[in-house]
Amino acid sequence: MSKIKTTVRIGGKEYIMSGSDSEEYIHRVAIYVDRKMSQVEESNNNLSTTQLAVLTCLNITDELLKLREETDAMREQVESYRKQLEALMRQQELNATEMNRLQKENILLREARQGAAPPRRG
Repeated sequence: MSKIKTTVRIGGKEYIMSGSDSEEYIHRVAIYVDRKMSQVEESNNNLSTTQLAVLTCLNITDELLKLREETDAMREQVESYRKQLEALMRQQELNATEMNRLQKENILLREARQGAAPPRRG
């Protein structure tokens, strides 16, 4: 895949980004970073550009790590549900097999009862 070069604006400065992602995606990333930098700057007016960039990185990394933890927890929950579903499906198969056995036994008992005529009194 060819590299796409895109000019983006972050923190009032232009940067040329290149990558295999679409231009739209690169712009979405840049807009996100720019908004995060603006949020950090609003609450900390006296930061140098480097400090602003580091604090923004820390905030974004915090979000990333929390989302990863949530994702891992969700994956574990999904795996737990999958195991429960498999166990329920196995139990359902056992129940269906037992039901078939009982239905056959019931049929045989009915046939045996119908075939055995009551003793005649005479």
